[in-house]
Amino acid sequence: VASSTATIPFDANEGSFSCALDGGSFASCSSPATLSGLGDGSHTFQVRATDAVGNVGNASHSWVVDVSPPTFTAPTAIVVEANGPAGAKATYSVTAADNGAPLLPGAVACAPASGSVFPLGVRPVECTAADSLGNVGSVTFDVEVRDTTPPTLLAADITVASTSSLGIRRTDPAMVAFLGSLRGTDLVSPVEVSTEAPALFPVGVTPLLVRATDGAGNVTRRTVNVTVLRFGEKAPPPPDLDPPADVTRLRAVAADHAVTLSWVLPTA
Repeated sequence: VASSTATIPFDANEGSFSCALDGGSFASCSSPATLSGLGDGSHTFQVRATDAVGNVGNASHSWVVDVSPPTFTAPTAIVVEANGPAGAKATYSVTAADNGAPLLPGAVACAPASGSVFPLGVRPVECTAADSLGNVGSVTFDVEVRDTTPPTLLAADITVASTSSLGIRRTDPAMVAFLGSLRGTDLVSPVEVSTEAPALFPVGVTPLLVRATDGAGNVTRRTVNVTVLRFGEKAPPPPDLDPPADVTRLRAVAADHAVTLSWVLPTA
């Protein structure tokens, strides 16, 4: 029974009563006997009826007490890396046992369930389970979704023609186009690209530090070289920072201990 108390009635056609619990000493008692503070396990209640001439009658009642909730084996905390704006999927295993006997997996219910997508930040998971007597236990742990992956920065060296003997200004269309082509990508959040471009790029090579910062504060840094040709020299076309198109007609053919992949390259 799932109770630490018990009320046991008894009766006899004559005599006085004495009672004992779990092999203890007999003491005078009356019906019904009320017992409390019973621990988990087997219990036996004994009662004796003694008549006026000393004849004794005996009776007993045994039962099992289980008031302990199931116990759990669960993670203390889970940390996963975000792989999209929605967060990331987290999987975990939680098992429960009743007095050392494993409960069936279906007896454990967790919310959110394992395999759910968790948003960025910390979110608690609560799991509950009940034994056959209705004793309910629960366990709680946290799932933290982090974004610690820096963004990808698309930036390349460039060679430009000077617009004067001094070099080329940052506001010149060629430099505006180059600085505008610098960009970053991130799986989770928008990316801000920044530089400390000088007002004038002189003739020669100027190192330019480019930074890409995502919404979580992760930073990717890269130094590119801006080469300014002497006045009158012709510059090559600017670098193409656009990635190629996706491949098409991807096909996988399985064989014995091998998989052969084939595809068609993009035309542009």
